Amino acid sequence: MAPDVQAAFRVVAAHRRAVDRFWRYPPHTHPLFEFNLVLEGRQRFVVDGRPILQSEGDIVFVRPGVVHASEGSAAGGTLIYFALHFDVDDPAFRSALLGVEQIIWPANGDAATAETAPMRALRSALSDYMAAVVEEADSTAAPHDGGGPRIALLARAMRLFAAVGEWALSARPETAPVRREPEHVLALARTLEDELRRRAVSESSDPVRTCIAAIAGRLGYSPAYCTRVFRRVYGVSPRGYLTGLVVRQAKLWLTDPALSVEDISRRLGYRDPTHFSKQFKRWTGLSPLGYRRLVHRPG
Repeated sequence: MAPDVQAAFRVVAAHRRAVDRFWRYPPHTHPLFEFNLVLEGRQRFVVDGRPILQSEGDIVFVRPGVVHASEGSAAGGTLIYFALHFDVDDPAFRSALLGVEQIIWPANGDAATAETAPMRALRSALSDYMAAVVEEADSTAAPHDGGGPRIALLARAMRLFAAVGEWALSARPETAPVRREPEHVLALARTLEDELRRRAVSESSDPVRTCIAAIAGRLGYSPAYCTRVFRRVYGVSPRGYLTGLVVRQAKLWLTDPALSVEDISRRLGYRDPTHFSKQFKRWTGLSPLGYRRLVHRPG
């Protein structure tokens, strides 16, 4: 009998953006995997303290929890890039992705860094998905489109899912096998992850340790064991994972000018908007209003 196959591949955020020579993005982390592709110009990128000069066509891969930043255009002119943030809940798939150590994948390498077939397939899938994102965004103005652009976007997301999987298996070092955790370990990690996702938008101000302790007590495990299991499966601590979810949701809501910072802080469970603003700046290097000005700044 064939095994039951269930996995969630979430494209959390994807955008194509043109920025001027003054644009910068400060050091930050999140619990997601990220591809950053330069479409025009050159970008000065920093990943885990390592400076990278990213040329047109180069792809940078960032793993969850890794500090990264953009120091803007290296050429002094307009920079156009495409960023895609994604997550996958299957532990074996995550293990393969976490095992990929190479950060930059150049468009034009020498014989030692020649592009593989899985990398070419990934590059093609990213380009197709980027085109679908633009088409779907343009279709929002159409009153009746029959759902065509949305279905095309989903179809290309599935193709991207397959391409990422093949690339991850080919890109990880041969000394980094995909680890298969026992089923009870995976079930516990998934339960914790589901709870953290609900909590990120629950308006609850309880500390994350309270959440972990409650689940641990209900399932008969110690909080310390639950934390170790979660880190083993997802690559970050529960606190770090929840922080990333909260930051992502805050950024999403900050793009909506109809929502005030006070509205957003309340939705995220903060009783004091000032405390939320301080936390947001600590996490991202920008105040909420600073981030809002950044994303609405003309390219």
